[in-house]
Amino acid sequence: MRGWSQELMAELAGIPYRYLQDIEAQQRPGIRLATIEKLAKALEVEPWELLKPAQFPPPSNKRGKSAVG
Repeated sequence: MRGWSQELMAELAGIPYRYLQDIEAQQRPGIRLATIEKLAKALEVEPWELLKPAQFPPPSNKRGKSAVG
């Protein structure tokens, strides 16, 4: 998100490095609200911002034409 290493992010959030790795690898279902709050505080964002779905741009046609039509 900010170009930080996992080690730095874990340290700033006050959580174990391995735990952060598991979260990023989606190996930790049911992350506690307290952990989300710690990550948000370290990133200086609101917790809900970490929970909203990612916004991806629509795929583009390789030939520069609209995918519709």
